[in-house]
Amino acid sequence: MKRDWRNVKNMIENEIDKIWWEKPIEFRMAEKGHFPSGCNVDGGTLGNQYFMIADTSNIGRHVVEPAIYAALDDDRFTVDQIKVMWDYLTGGTARLLGSHSLPNCVAPWLNLPYVWDFYLAIVESFDSIRTKDDFREIYYSWANYLTCLNRWAMTTFPWHLAWDARPRAKEVPEELVGKIPARFYPEK
Repeated sequence: MKRDWRNVKNMIENEIDKIWWEKPIEFRMAEKGHFPSGCNVDGGTLGNQYFMIADTSNIGRHVVEPAIYAALDDDRFTVDQIKVMWDYLTGGTARLLGSHSLPNCVAPWLNLPYVWDFYLAIVESFDSIRTKDDFREIYYSWANYLTCLNRWAMTTFPWHLAWDARPRAKEVPEELVGKIPARFYPEK
């Protein structure tokens, strides 16, 4: 089904408006360790929450976004090349965050179904994206959505489990004496 990118942009913006100040159900579920997909490691879901942070960051502002904006500003790239680049850099991770695969994975793998839905909607709108400005407009909404998700992932992650989990060595640990290069120590 073909879509118009302006309608897809509006869908994404409407979702951003819903979740900007109110924690989305996806993250309330994750906080409680509830992943209907069954995604876990030995029954634990801490890794799921880690990947909710890492993957929304990777396909959002820290990895894909700089490349997309650089390509948008580079005359050597056409809008069609940028669409392909975005698809390659985003599709696999978007699938892992929000898709399901019957019969084994019956729900969105990492509780983020809109990531997958919006990714598919953008791909379905490619024919209506004719200029770099068109792509910049829809990409801006996509990137903002991922930034919003990433911030929710960061605020709902159980950081307290890592605080002071390992004592900090005040002295060089015995097994490292003489093995640490001088560049790790400030000059006196």
